[in-house]
Amino acid sequence: MDGDGEDRGGIFGLARIAVKHRADAAADFRDIFSVSLWDVRGPELLILIADLLTRTESRFHASVAEWEHPISRDAIYSLDLIDVLLMRWTGKQFKPVPRPWSNIRPTGRRHTASEALAILRPQNNV
Repeated sequence: MDGDGEDRGGIFGLARIAVKHRADAAADFRDIFSVSLWDVRGPELLILIADLLTRTESRFHASVAEWEHPISRDAIYSLDLIDVLLMRWTGKQFKPVPRPWSNIRPTGRRHTASEALAILRPQNNV
């Protein structure tokens, strides 16, 4: 570790993400939780920020995931259904309905399972 918390996960990683995307987090706190981001303190703040990361319809989630815009899970399921129906009806190649993450391309090489675990759980690497 380099000492600045850059490669840490857990609370430090969550705090780093929240600071980097604070405008989207603040907007989502107002829209989703009906409270100001600055009025929430301590463990509750971390719990709510972690909750935003699980909500695909939040601006914070979309910003962290580098999506073009937020999208609800229902919309994701509907788009998948439309793609399946189009594939069935056309019986040929078709262009899937665009998703907010369509423009994201993986960079670099893929990690092995053990490398992924080491990245996701740095505290287990002693």
